[in-house]
Amino acid sequence: MECRKPNSCKLLSWTTGSLDSIFGGGDASYIVHITALCSSLSVSELYSNPFTMDFSQALIEAKNGKKIARKQFRDTCYVFVQFPDEGSANTEPYFVMQKGEKRFPVDLSCESIFADDWYVVT
Repeated sequence: MECRKPNSCKLLSWTTGSLDSIFGGGDASYIVHITALCSSLSVSELYSNPFTMDFSQALIEAKNGKKIARKQFRDTCYVFVQFPDEGSANTEPYFVMQKGEKRFPVDLSCESIFADDWYVVT
């Protein structure tokens, strides 16, 4: 998560571990979890979708089969990549937006492509 107001960020918690427990051997340490609270986000927003990314990162997730959304969508819809199969009229992958029970192809706006509030829908 990127804090837009660095002076207002407070470190809430962190957990560290050792790679020994995962890979066996070695003494490298790593950070498992860091949570920062920014005054621009409510606590519920922080814990519901704490890690946002730019579109280039979200696109990689979508190509790997994950559903992605923007905070601006306010949990009303998400986007995923539809890969064509043998029976498809389309020959190339395309974005589909799911909004309630409705599903439709979508071209993302420049605003969405340049946004950095994307997250993976869980």
